[in-house]
Amino acid sequence: MTDSVVTALIGLAGAFGGALAGIGINAIRPEVMTCAETKDVVKAATGMLSLLAALVLGLLLSSAKNSFDTKNREVQEFAANLALFDSLLRDYGPETKTARQLMAAATTTKIHLIWPETASAEPVMFDPRLIGRFEAIQGMVLGLTPQNDTQGWLQSRALQISGDIDHERWLLGAQSGSSIQPAFLYVLFFWITVLFISFGMFARRNIVTLTALFVCAASISAAMVLILDMDQPFGGVIAISPEPVLHVLRLIAATP
Repeated sequence: MTDSVVTALIGLAGAFGGALAGIGINAIRPEVMTCAETKDVVKAATGMLSLLAALVLGLLLSSAKNSFDTKNREVQEFAANLALFDSLLRDYGPETKTARQLMAAATTTKIHLIWPETASAEPVMFDPRLIGRFEAIQGMVLGLTPQNDTQGWLQSRALQISGDIDHERWLLGAQSGSSIQPAFLYVLFFWITVLFISFGMFARRNIVTLTALFVCAASISAAMVLILDMDQPFGGVIAISPEPVLHVLRLIAATP
């Protein structure tokens, strides 16, 4: 079970548990709860709390979506630069074949680390062994001896693209953490629990009410699963696909 599902289940338990607690308070029926003025105050307070909860939920969704889109774009740029790097070296000449093969092998290893074949395995964003491989590839390109202006330009361009690939590789790892602060989740769960307590306090105790409250709580929890999954896009239900990079690797393998 992923962390996002566990967090969402905690939110579901808090929300629906709050609703049951409110229904329990309603069963006691304190005299003060029958007062119209009390109901008006509670409705005004819960209305304000609903607005705040909606704003925070919207901020979390926006943050997670932006994080997901950024990382997805970085993967696509990595794939594009990989294809361009291989094309430049292929145009340079057959003496770059070893560097091309090493880049393809290092990228394949990187893909298996970030997107492990075993569902239970955690993505590995950093691996010290790959640092040496990418540096060795750059050293091989730097050590080329151009025979004409065309090869000189291809070498210079390949070095620039290899730097971009290295930058994107580090950037993917640096952004592997969560962009959502835990404090936002704690405050949001507290507000939602309070809201459901207030819902239960003035609700009739029957199967329709319980079903409606549970469906509402489950819907909010499902939204949290989506948000937390998008915030960690290399695993979970909503995940970035490695297909752009795999497609480039297949093209490289087909053009020796």
